[in-house]
Amino acid sequence: MKIGISLDDYNGNSSWKLPLPATYVIDRGNIIRLVYVEADYKRRLEPSQVLEMLASL
Repeated sequence: MKIGISLDDYNGNSSWKLPLPATYVIDRGNIIRLVYVEADYKRRLEPSQVLEMLASL
């Protein structure tokens, strides 16, 4: 299917990988406490949820 995007040109190689936006909260002990990954780049984690997690650490 052609949609006008050449992933080869975009990535600079022949991979078919696309970046995904993600948010991570990692504590001082290097433990991941929150992960949010969403394929739709228009949907993001609410900042208040990140602040709540940070406050609970």
